[in-house]
Amino acid sequence: TGRFSPEGPLGSSSLPMPLRIVADDCDRDVASARAFLDGLYGTEVPVGALDVDAKPYSATYSPSCLKFEGQEVAVEIASRLESMPEEANFAELHDKFWELLGPGEAGDWRDAPCEVEPATGQLIGRCIATSAFAERFLMEWGSGKEFAWGRGNTSELPELYRLRTWQRVIERSSPKLVARTEA
Repeated sequence: TGRFSPEGPLGSSSLPMPLRIVADDCDRDVASARAFLDGLYGTEVPVGALDVDAKPYSATYSPSCLKFEGQEVAVEIASRLESMPEEANFAELHDKFWELLGPGEAGDWRDAPCEVEPATGQLIGRCIATSAFAERFLMEWGSGKEFAWGRGNTSELPELYRLRTWQRVIERSSPKLVARTEA
């Protein structure tokens, strides 16, 4: 049985059954959806439990609802970053990621400042690196795999995931951006 099914190791699931997932059409989203379903249902994933459709994830814009350009987004995200700087214990969390990941092609990225890329408005530096790995580790755990190549302890996941949550708040919760992109 799957990790999240009523018979699985986490006990009764509060998810409504049968569950249907709609995933964007990029490979990563499809793989994540399949891994989630495998964790939910085990080897008995029902036919039709996964639909791949890009339409719900594709924004449409009109003269009354204009798309933000990269520089406009960058100004807004930079303002958010200034008003919500990294928390005091984030350096410790970056060090924990360093222990889990080890050195790689990027070298010691822990000192790479968390900044906004002016052309796109996306965060760059250590904050986006650890955010991406926090999401990956959660998906690994959720699909029944050992996270961080077996180097991590599941009790650490909630604390590590705080970096992902913070990054998403910075990039995705600006009232000005949300008013236009989520309307």
